[in-house]
Amino acid sequence: MSGKVHGAIQENNSAIDVWKTRRYNRQNMIIRITDPPGYGTAVSESFLENRFDVVSRSGLHITEAHLINALPTLSHPARMLILGNRTGTLGMIANRFHENLEVVVSSLDIFHHHAIERNLARNPFTAVTARCEPDIPERDFFDAVCLQLSAGGMADELILDLLQQSHLALKKEGTFMVAAEEDIPWLTEHMKKSFGACSIRGTEQTSTLLVSRKRKELKKLKDYRAEFTMTTPGGKAVQLVTHPGVFAHRRVDEGAQALAEVALTKPGDSILDMGCGCGSIGLTLAVNQPSARVCFVDSHARAVHATEHNCLANGLTEYKVILSDEGPPPDMGEFTLFVGNPPYYSNDRISDFFIQTAYKTLQSGGRAYVVGKKAAHNAEMMKTLFGNSEIIHRRGYEIAMSVKS
Repeated sequence: MSGKVHGAIQENNSAIDVWKTRRYNRQNMIIRITDPPGYGTAVSESFLENRFDVVSRSGLHITEAHLINALPTLSHPARMLILGNRTGTLGMIANRFHENLEVVVSSLDIFHHHAIERNLARNPFTAVTARCEPDIPERDFFDAVCLQLSAGGMADELILDLLQQSHLALKKEGTFMVAAEEDIPWLTEHMKKSFGACSIRGTEQTSTLLVSRKRKELKKLKDYRAEFTMTTPGGKAVQLVTHPGVFAHRRVDEGAQALAEVALTKPGDSILDMGCGCGSIGLTLAVNQPSARVCFVDSHARAVHATEHNCLANGLTEYKVILSDEGPPPDMGEFTLFVGNPPYYSNDRISDFFIQTAYKTLQSGGRAYVVGKKAAHNAEMMKTLFGNSEIIHRRGYEIAMSVKS
């Protein structure tokens, strides 16, 4: 098992007293990634022979727990890199378990990065560096790299890209550990090929731990980027580069294509491309309306990196690319055109946020276009905010459109 679950801690005075006593017990360190007892309910789990208690809302993900339990197998590491993590707990425990260990938790998405930063602020007795970046900049720097994989959480090509970057970041004889929630036979074989060997160090519930040691340098590096062209009827072509992890890697997304064909631009438009991915929609609109300026926003570091490259490659000059999970900053001013291609998960919460951002940032007379497989929910939400909406059908997709009065 990953850790002993003590059960829900209910809001009462005795629980708070226990919390305070254990919080300052040197034999038992408490790391909290949720509000402490007294503010609701929580789950407490013990790790590494009860040396660490982790208090969270519903317990750590099984892959993070598996990597925590594997920390004693590392021999006095000086530097550790953690990938695919969303809480920072693994890094905090590693920092205290291995004396003087320098820990970096690298995230691809600013939303996860912010969550890690909040948890680090809750536990200031640990020293962990959190970064949000498209790639790992160091080479031959880390003694250990840990990769956390949840089922369906990463595309295969992104996993392979991170595996290659991890190999480059590791020192000779450094350890690469992967905790995967599902059986990935091809990953085991790829690790054997890249590192020379790969061992399976046991399974905990639904998590399997794969371990390799860097014995040799890679003979050949693979470029996982992809290049393709996007065009609209009668419009100029846009050259695009994407990276694994960026939405619609290696292809033009049909929803983005439909939206770029439907959204009507005007001279002098100020365009907000929300959840821009590689920038395909905003770029296509701006290249075909040269007097327009565009603000691209995405929460994914690789999306922002790709968009910046694509803007330069296509000669765009009036643009801004922003890494954010909160929309554009207020100093960007108001926009005349909003385009958004929100992801389908989160039970419409993300598409609702897109629509709210459109209403908040558009000036009077501004137009909002939001694409989806089905537009009924988006159209209703937009009608509630804007007072009007219509659905435009294109390429098997539905685009909800509203005008701000």
